[in-house]
Amino acid sequence: MFKKLCLTAGLIASIALGACSAAQIQTAATNVATVNSAAVGALQTTAASVNAACPVGQAVVTAAAVADPSLSVVALSNGAFCAVNKAIAATAASAPVAASSAAK
Repeated sequence: MFKKLCLTAGLIASIALGACSAAQIQTAATNVATVNSAAVGALQTTAASVNAACPVGQAVVTAAAVADPSLSVVALSNGAFCAVNKAIAATAASAPVAASSAAK
């Protein structure tokens, strides 16, 4: 999904910048790279914070599920949430920042 959004943004930018000078295109590419870098950094920070909290949260909901079996779905859901967040964190850490090569 993230890659599709980046590709779409790149396509729109290429159409919009078709009549721009090389200097204007370079400035736009630099601005896009800066914004993308900040967004990836924010995603990585958020994902790292959630990853740090997941073991504690999972321990709490697992203990609650032991005390009240009707809460087992909560423990399962929290485990799934933590797994998805871990995958997001790994993807964000390895995701290239769009337009960063154009800004160099």
